Amino acid sequence: MTPLAQPPVARTRRTHLVVGLAVLEVVFLVAAAVAVMMSRDALTAALRADLAADNQGASAADISTTVSVALLVAAGVAALAVVAAVLGVLLLRQGGKAARPLLLGSAVLVTVLAVAWIVTTISLPADTDTVLPMVWVSRYLPSAAALAGVLAGVLALIPDGGATLR
Repeated sequence: MTPLAQPPVARTRRTHLVVGLAVLEVVFLVAAAVAVMMSRDALTAALRADLAADNQGASAADISTTVSVALLVAAGVAALAVVAAVLGVLLLRQGGKAARPLLLGSAVLVTVLAVAWIVTTISLPADTDTVLPMVWVSRYLPSAAALAGVLAGVLALIPDGGATLR
């Protein structure tokens, strides 16, 4: 094997960094999704109590349906982001150029999911912090997943040309 056929050291390090960030994104998403799904009933009860206090007269079925649909949408977006991240990592490991748009798409999906979840949890009743297992589940895990996804997407978009570190 000639020295020109070997991949540059900088590209290998960056590839490992992108893969690590994408894996971190997936781990954070799965941890947040599991914690939120476990607190579904408590979240529904808190919303029901808040609406009853405001005399808004929403039925229990409406509230339960709203929470279920919101969690289903969040789970769908998270699943798409995970699939995009995994496909992007697999393609990146093989040197495929199609990995870059997939990793960037995953980063965008995770960022949208994190922002939507943070806005949703901020608008919940004040006592919801006791409903969710911990505050970090509602704000910090989605934010960390979004940050890891964005960093993986940005690093994957950097062109391979230029000077390499040896």
